[in-house]
Amino acid sequence: MHCLVTGHKGFLGRRLSAALIDFGHSVTGLDTPAGQPIDLRDAPAITDCIMAARPEVIFHLGGVSGPMLLNDAPGQVLAINGHGTLNVIEAAGRAGVRRLIFASSVAAHQRVGGRPGSLYAVSKTLGEQLVAWAGSTMETTSIRIGSVFGPGRATANPLHQMIAEGLATGVVPYPAGNMEPSIEVGDCARLFAGLADAARMAPHYDAVRYCVSYRAAAETISAAVGAQAHPTALEESFLYDTTFDVEPLARDSGSGPPPSFSDAIGQLVQTVREAA
Repeated sequence: MHCLVTGHKGFLGRRLSAALIDFGHSVTGLDTPAGQPIDLRDAPAITDCIMAARPEVIFHLGGVSGPMLLNDAPGQVLAINGHGTLNVIEAAGRAGVRRLIFASSVAAHQRVGGRPGSLYAVSKTLGEQLVAWAGSTMETTSIRIGSVFGPGRATANPLHQMIAEGLATGVVPYPAGNMEPSIEVGDCARLFAGLADAARMAPHYDAVRYCVSYRAAAETISAAVGAQAHPTALEESFLYDTTFDVEPLARDSGSGPPPSFSDAIGQLVQTVREAA
Protein backbone atom coordinates (compact mmCIF):
# COMPACT_ATOMS: atom_id res chain seq x y z
CA MET A 1 0.00 0.00 0.00
CA HIS A 2 1.38 3.42 -0.94
CA CYS A 3 0.86 5.96 1.85
CA LEU A 4 1.44 9.70 2.11
CA VAL A 5 2.06 11.19 5.54
CA THR A 6 1.67 14.89 6.27
CA GLY A 7 3.79 15.97 9.21
CA HIS A 8 6.12 13.06 8.44
CA LYS A 9 9.11 14.83 9.99
CA GLY A 10 7.33 15.52 13.27
CA PHE A 11 7.38 13.63 16.57
CA LEU A 12 4.62 11.14 15.72
CA GLY A 13 5.06 11.39 11.95
CA ARG A 14 8.60 9.97 12.03
CA ARG A 15 7.46 6.99 14.07
CA LEU A 16 4.39 6.43 11.90
CA SER A 17 6.47 6.48 8.71
CA ALA A 18 8.83 3.89 10.20
CA ALA A 19 5.92 1.73 11.37
CA LEU A 20 4.31 1.81 7.92
CA ILE A 21 7.56 0.68 6.32
CA ASP A 22 7.88 -2.08 8.93
CA PHE A 23 4.37 -3.21 7.96
CA GLY A 24 5.40 -3.46 4.29
CA HIS A 25 3.98 -0.19 2.96
CA SER A 26 5.75 2.54 0.99
CA VAL A 27 5.74 6.09 2.34
CA THR A 28 5.91 9.56 0.80
CA GLY A 29 6.04 12.78 2.80
CA LEU A 30 4.33 16.07 1.99
CA ASP A 31 7.44 17.66 0.51
CA THR A 32 8.38 19.67 -2.57
CA PRO A 33 10.44 17.90 -5.27
CA ALA A 34 13.50 19.47 -3.59
CA GLY A 35 12.61 17.80 -0.30
CA GLN A 36 11.34 20.90 1.50
CA PRO A 37 8.22 20.65 3.70
CA ILE A 38 5.05 22.07 2.19
CA ASP A 39 3.02 24.64 4.12
CA LEU A 40 -0.51 23.34 4.64
CA ARG A 41 -1.82 26.74 3.56
CA ASP A 42 -0.25 26.29 0.11
CA ALA A 43 -3.05 24.51 -1.75
CA PRO A 44 -1.34 24.36 -5.18
CA ALA A 45 1.83 22.82 -3.72
CA ILE A 46 -0.21 20.27 -1.76
CA THR A 47 -2.15 19.33 -4.88
CA ASP A 48 1.04 18.98 -6.94
CA CYS A 49 2.62 16.71 -4.31
CA ILE A 50 -0.39 14.46 -3.83
CA MET A 51 -1.13 14.24 -7.56
CA ALA A 52 2.49 13.25 -8.22
CA ALA A 53 2.58 10.68 -5.42
CA ARG A 54 -0.87 9.18 -6.13
CA PRO A 55 -1.10 7.54 -2.70
CA GLU A 56 -3.82 5.07 -1.84
CA VAL A 57 -3.89 6.25 1.77
CA ILE A 58 -3.18 9.63 3.36
CA PHE A 59 -2.34 10.04 7.03
CA HIS A 60 -2.93 13.70 7.86
CA LEU A 61 -0.77 14.45 10.91
CA GLY A 62 0.57 17.85 9.86
CA GLY A 63 -0.44 21.13 11.46
CA VAL A 64 -0.32 22.94 14.77
CA SER A 65 0.17 20.06 17.19
CA GLY A 66 -0.98 21.44 20.52
CA PRO A 67 -2.53 24.37 22.41
CA MET A 68 0.91 25.47 23.59
CA LEU A 69 1.83 26.50 20.02
CA LEU A 70 0.78 29.75 18.28
CA ASN A 71 -1.64 30.59 21.09
CA ASP A 72 -1.03 34.27 20.31
CA ALA A 73 -1.86 33.77 16.61
CA PRO A 74 -5.40 32.36 16.41
CA GLY A 75 -5.74 33.15 12.72
CA GLN A 76 -2.73 31.00 11.91
CA VAL A 77 -4.05 28.10 14.00
CA LEU A 78 -7.34 28.08 12.11
CA ALA A 79 -5.67 28.60 8.74
CA ILE A 80 -3.24 25.72 9.25
CA ASN A 81 -5.46 23.21 11.03
CA GLY A 82 -8.74 24.20 9.37
CA HIS A 83 -8.10 25.42 5.85
CA GLY A 84 -4.96 23.29 5.66
CA THR A 85 -7.00 20.17 6.33
CA LEU A 86 -9.46 21.22 3.63
CA ASN A 87 -6.54 21.66 1.21
CA VAL A 88 -5.40 18.09 1.90
CA ILE A 89 -8.95 16.73 1.50
CA GLU A 90 -9.50 18.49 -1.82
CA ALA A 91 -6.15 17.34 -3.21
CA ALA A 92 -6.87 13.79 -2.04
CA GLY A 93 -10.18 13.84 -3.90
CA ARG A 94 -8.51 14.99 -7.12
CA ALA A 95 -5.87 12.26 -6.83
CA GLY A 96 -8.40 9.49 -6.21
CA VAL A 97 -7.14 8.69 -2.72
CA ARG A 98 -9.07 5.76 -1.25
CA ARG A 99 -8.59 6.35 2.46
CA LEU A 100 -7.88 9.42 4.63
CA ILE A 101 -6.88 9.09 8.30
CA PHE A 102 -6.90 12.31 10.31
CA ALA A 103 -4.96 12.92 13.52
CA SER A 104 -7.42 14.68 15.79
CA SER A 105 -7.00 15.15 19.53
CA VAL A 106 -8.78 14.47 22.78
CA ALA A 107 -8.54 18.25 23.16
CA ALA A 108 -11.46 18.50 20.72
CA HIS A 109 -13.61 17.23 23.59
CA GLN A 110 -12.00 19.17 26.43
CA ARG A 111 -14.29 21.62 28.19
CA VAL A 112 -13.54 24.53 30.49
CA GLY A 113 -16.67 26.05 31.99
CA GLY A 114 -18.71 24.26 29.34
CA ARG A 115 -16.66 25.81 26.51
CA PRO A 116 -13.87 24.41 24.31
CA GLY A 117 -10.62 24.42 26.23
CA SER A 118 -8.58 26.21 23.55
CA LEU A 119 -8.65 27.47 19.98
CA TYR A 120 -6.54 24.43 19.14
CA ALA A 121 -9.48 22.31 20.37
CA VAL A 122 -11.82 24.26 18.09
CA SER A 123 -9.48 23.69 15.13
CA LYS A 124 -9.44 19.93 15.75
CA THR A 125 -13.23 19.83 16.00
CA LEU A 126 -13.37 21.65 12.66
CA GLY A 127 -10.91 19.16 11.20
CA GLU A 128 -13.09 16.25 12.30
CA GLN A 129 -16.13 17.83 10.66
CA LEU A 130 -14.25 18.41 7.40
CA VAL A 131 -13.04 14.81 7.37
CA ALA A 132 -16.56 13.53 8.04
CA TRP A 133 -17.81 15.69 5.15
CA ALA A 134 -15.18 14.12 2.87
CA GLY A 135 -16.51 10.67 3.77
CA SER A 136 -18.95 10.80 0.87
CA THR A 137 -16.09 10.41 -1.64
CA MET A 138 -13.49 8.34 0.24
CA GLU A 139 -13.06 6.27 3.40
CA THR A 140 -12.29 8.60 6.29
CA THR A 141 -11.70 8.47 10.01
CA SER A 142 -10.57 10.84 12.75
CA ILE A 143 -8.38 9.50 15.56
CA ARG A 144 -8.58 11.47 18.81
CA ILE A 145 -5.08 11.18 20.22
CA GLY A 146 -4.19 11.62 23.86
CA SER A 147 -1.08 13.44 25.01
CA VAL A 148 1.76 11.59 23.26
CA PHE A 149 4.93 10.94 25.23
CA GLY A 150 8.17 9.18 24.45
CA PRO A 151 11.68 9.70 23.08
CA GLY A 152 12.03 12.60 20.66
CA ARG A 153 9.28 14.88 21.94
CA ALA A 154 10.35 18.53 21.69
CA THR A 155 7.30 20.41 23.01
CA ALA A 156 6.27 20.62 26.66
CA ASN A 157 4.69 17.54 28.23
CA PRO A 158 3.94 16.99 31.94
CA LEU A 159 5.36 13.46 32.04
CA HIS A 160 8.61 14.59 30.46
CA GLN A 161 8.76 17.55 32.83
CA MET A 162 8.24 15.36 35.90
CA ILE A 163 10.97 12.98 34.74
CA ALA A 164 13.37 15.89 34.25
CA GLU A 165 12.56 17.25 37.73
CA GLY A 166 13.03 13.86 39.34
CA LEU A 167 16.38 13.24 37.69
CA ALA A 168 17.65 16.76 38.42
CA THR A 169 16.42 17.24 41.99
CA GLY A 170 15.36 13.86 43.36
CA VAL A 171 11.83 15.21 43.83
CA VAL A 172 8.83 14.79 41.51
CA PRO A 173 6.30 17.54 42.29
CA TYR A 174 2.71 16.98 41.24
CA PRO A 175 -0.61 18.84 41.51
CA ALA A 176 -3.90 17.31 42.56
CA GLY A 177 -6.22 16.14 39.80
CA ASN A 178 -6.24 13.94 36.72
CA MET A 179 -3.79 14.22 33.86
CA GLU A 180 -4.71 14.51 30.21
CA PRO A 181 -5.26 11.00 28.76
CA SER A 182 -2.01 9.79 27.22
CA ILE A 183 -0.34 7.27 24.92
CA GLU A 184 3.26 6.24 24.17
CA VAL A 185 4.50 7.40 20.75
CA GLY A 186 5.53 4.01 19.34
CA ASP A 187 2.26 2.44 20.40
CA CYS A 188 0.32 5.32 18.83
CA ALA A 189 2.24 4.96 15.57
CA ARG A 190 1.45 1.25 15.34
CA LEU A 191 -2.25 1.88 15.99
CA PHE A 192 -2.31 4.37 13.13
CA ALA A 193 -0.26 2.22 10.76
CA GLY A 194 -2.56 -0.77 11.20
CA LEU A 195 -5.39 1.18 9.57
CA ALA A 196 -3.58 1.53 6.23
CA ASP A 197 -5.01 -1.76 4.98
CA ALA A 198 -7.57 -2.54 7.68
CA ALA A 199 -10.70 -4.31 6.47
CA ARG A 200 -12.90 -1.60 7.95
CA MET A 201 -12.70 1.81 9.58
CA ALA A 202 -15.11 3.48 11.97
CA PRO A 203 -15.84 7.21 11.54
CA HIS A 204 -13.71 8.00 14.58
CA TYR A 205 -11.43 6.33 17.11
CA ASP A 206 -9.68 7.13 20.38
CA ALA A 207 -5.91 6.67 20.71
CA VAL A 208 -5.74 6.75 24.51
CA ARG A 209 -4.05 4.07 26.61
CA TYR A 210 -3.54 5.66 30.01
CA CYS A 211 -5.90 7.75 32.14
CA VAL A 212 -4.08 8.39 35.40
CA SER A 213 -3.95 10.97 38.16
CA TYR A 214 -0.97 13.27 38.58
CA ARG A 215 -0.24 11.44 41.83
CA ALA A 216 -0.14 8.01 40.16
CA ALA A 217 2.09 9.36 37.40
CA ALA A 218 4.44 11.00 39.92
CA GLU A 219 4.70 7.81 41.97
CA THR A 220 5.46 5.75 38.85
CA ILE A 221 8.11 8.23 37.74
CA SER A 222 9.60 8.42 41.24
CA ALA A 223 10.02 4.65 41.29
CA ALA A 224 11.71 4.73 37.88
CA VAL A 225 14.17 7.53 38.67
CA GLY A 226 14.75 6.85 42.36
CA ALA A 227 13.11 10.07 43.55
CA GLN A 228 10.36 11.13 45.96
CA ALA A 229 6.90 12.20 44.81
CA HIS A 230 5.85 15.47 46.44
CA PRO A 231 2.36 17.04 46.25
CA THR A 232 2.06 20.76 45.59
CA ALA A 233 -0.74 23.15 46.53
CA LEU A 234 -1.90 23.35 42.91
CA GLU A 235 -4.88 21.55 41.44
CA GLU A 236 -5.35 20.78 37.76
CA SER A 237 -7.76 18.44 36.00
CA PHE A 238 -8.84 17.89 32.42
CA LEU A 239 -12.59 17.64 31.83
CA TYR A 240 -14.14 16.15 28.69
CA ASP A 241 -17.62 15.81 27.25
CA THR A 242 -17.02 12.14 26.43
CA THR A 243 -15.13 9.07 27.59
CA PHE A 244 -12.37 7.45 25.57
CA ASP A 245 -12.03 3.81 24.54
CA VAL A 246 -9.03 2.53 22.58
CA GLU A 247 -10.42 -0.98 22.04
CA PRO A 248 -12.18 -0.31 18.70
CA LEU A 249 -8.96 1.15 17.27
CA ALA A 250 -6.83 -1.68 18.67
CA ARG A 251 -9.24 -4.22 17.17
CA ASP A 252 -9.53 -2.69 13.70
CA SER A 253 -5.81 -1.92 13.41
CA GLY A 254 -4.78 -5.37 14.60
CA SER A 255 -2.49 -3.84 17.21
CA GLY A 256 -0.92 -5.96 19.90
CA PRO A 257 -1.09 -5.21 23.62
CA PRO A 258 0.45 -1.91 24.74
CA PRO A 259 3.25 -1.54 27.25
CA SER A 260 2.07 -1.01 30.80
CA PHE A 261 2.25 2.58 32.00
CA SER A 262 5.17 1.73 34.30
CA ASP A 263 7.05 -0.02 31.47
CA ALA A 264 6.47 2.89 29.08
CA ILE A 265 7.73 5.36 31.70
CA GLY A 266 10.69 3.12 32.51
CA GLN A 267 11.70 2.98 28.84
CA LEU A 268 11.45 6.76 28.53
CA VAL A 269 13.53 7.30 31.68
CA GLN A 270 16.21 4.97 30.32
CA THR A 271 16.30 6.89 27.03
CA VAL A 272 16.60 10.23 28.86
CA ARG A 273 19.45 8.89 31.00
CA GLU A 274 21.30 7.53 27.99
CA ALA A 275 21.00 10.88 26.20
CA ALA A 276 22.33 12.86 29.18
